Amino acid sequence: MKNRLFTIITILSLLIISSDQVYAGEKLKKHEIMNLLSGNTVNGYFMKQKETILTGRVDIRIKFFSDGSAEKFTHRLKDGDFAEKGNWFVNKKGGLCVKWQSENKNICGRLERTSDGEYELYRKKQKIIYEEIIPGT
Repeated sequence: MKNRLFTIITILSLLIISSDQVYAGEKLKKHEIMNLLSGNTVNGYFMKQKETILTGRVDIRIKFFSDGSAEKFTHRLKDGDFAEKGNWFVNKKGGLCVKWQSENKNICGRLERTSDGEYELYRKKQKIIYEEIIPGT
């Protein structure tokens, strides 16, 4: 019985490890992020969350200007439209960072290309989906 249980646990562990590798996105390098975003506009969304409960989708549009400035537009059904300005850069670790005027810190995350052609930005507690990248700002 112990051998059978050990075998089942081993097989399940291998499946979990291999599935993570198959579905993991490709992390973009600093120059790839700069080339992708500089002078372009991103349309995407994130899921609004209150503690551990998802409460709705928030659509975003971010303009990444080539001079390092950025503009963010969000649409929330309850709150209406919201616009904010800030600055963006790629840090030494290759993370995409933005400092919005309303915040007093850099917010950085790992940008990955997915197998379906979208991009996902992973931050500590949030994933932002970049559905579309439009040339120009």
